[in-house]
Amino acid sequence: MRDNTLIVAMGGAGRAIADSVRRHICADLLLINAQGQPQPHPIDIEGSVSLRTPAGESTFYSVRHSRAAALLVEDQITARLEKFQRIILTVGLGGATGSGVAPVVARLASALGKDVLAAVTLPFAVESDRILIADGALAELKPFCKEIVVHDHEKVTSLMAFNSLDEALQKVADQLAQQVSTQLA
Repeated sequence: MRDNTLIVAMGGAGRAIADSVRRHICADLLLINAQGQPQPHPIDIEGSVSLRTPAGESTFYSVRHSRAAALLVEDQITARLEKFQRIILTVGLGGATGSGVAPVVARLASALGKDVLAAVTLPFAVESDRILIADGALAELKPFCKEIVVHDHEKVTSLMAFNSLDEALQKVADQLAQQVSTQLA
């Protein structure tokens, strides 16, 4: 039985984090991604919202594009959020999809009076252009979230302990999931 919690996964990183969170808590999942994007790690999805820009593009080149796409489906997102009391946003900040969509979803959930918790990752220091985007998105999330659990990829002290970057990122997702679970306890 679900506990009236919806995880909203935005973009690929958000989906990986959501998969890990669902191993710790019983929750429904809403996936928000660019239309036509591959869906890694198939699991049961209770719902998805595919995004396209007003010009019909399904690839986002900027936060502005993804935000515009989210605003076009604002009613669909709101309808999915209404059924739940607690909303957990999972997102990798710094890219176009998550950084543009997450603040929109947080605002919508907050306006509905939902308890909003966000679990986010920040880019590596070498991704300087993405750090500015992530910082802006994080600042936009803060007014709408009761709690934000942040993992800064730069604090992954030793990638050498892992066989691959994918393995290291999965470990990060698992750590975030544990922190989310602790916050909900």
